[in-house]
Amino acid sequence: MELLLCLLLLATPAPLPVTTVSVVDSGVAEPLTLARGEGSPACFVAEWTHTMPTPGWTFELDRLNIDGDRIGVELTAIRPEGMVAQVEAPGRATIELGVLPRGRYFLEIRLRRGKEQPHRPAFAAVLDAH
Repeated sequence: MELLLCLLLLATPAPLPVTTVSVVDSGVAEPLTLARGEGSPACFVAEWTHTMPTPGWTFELDRLNIDGDRIGVELTAIRPEGMVAQVEAPGRATIELGVLPRGRYFLEIRLRRGKEQPHRPAFAAVLDAH
């Protein structure tokens, strides 16, 4: 019995590595782009764009949690120092997702402005790793 199990395990092909990740549905026009990093297995990086009240905002990653098919990201938006123009501008956050197994994922980004505020839902998307 053990020999048969070992033979079955040896005969089972290893899963193919993920080579691309794409956005299946986000409900918003292109605020999230995905890029493949160098190396093998492939590591993936997401760049999220969010409209901020002034130019110069930066984002700090508070938490990245990948649990099964759910990817949870918590970010803190850091206001620029000094005087800035009072005009809306895009802020960009880079999120290193790392290696993802094949499958479909639900990505949720929660954002807070300043460390004293709670994180609130800001963006969601369905990703397909294939």
